[in-house]
Amino acid sequence: MRLRTLVNRLVWLSIAAYLAYAALLAASSYVQVKESVEQAVTEAVQRQKAALATGRPTAAAPEQAADVKATILLSARRAGLPVEDGKLVVKPEGERLRISLHWSCVVLSVADEVAFAVPLWMDRTFDVRP
Repeated sequence: MRLRTLVNRLVWLSIAAYLAYAALLAASSYVQVKESVEQAVTEAVQRQKAALATGRPTAAAPEQAADVKATILLSARRAGLPVEDGKLVVKPEGERLRISLHWSCVVLSVADEVAFAVPLWMDRTFDVRP
């Protein structure tokens, strides 16, 4: 095998390995954000059920949506996830909450500047009936 062929293959192998790393990093970020969102909604529904069981009034839909949004932002900040307040929308839709979220998973940064980022998004509707 010639040296040029060997170098060429090594370059392509390293590019493929880096792209696989980027895909794994993006998948990990997505799963972490998804779990944070699901946990926040589950906790909000549990608080609503507890309030109903004790006879206390439950939170109105806009208050519940604001509570879920604050919980998502707090858990994302604790986990070090790049979730911004402006890119997270939690809207009540009757007995449901619609959560739309956009963020970027930074894969490569050079001199504190983002060189390569994978854009990710989530748009889900959760049933929040107690």
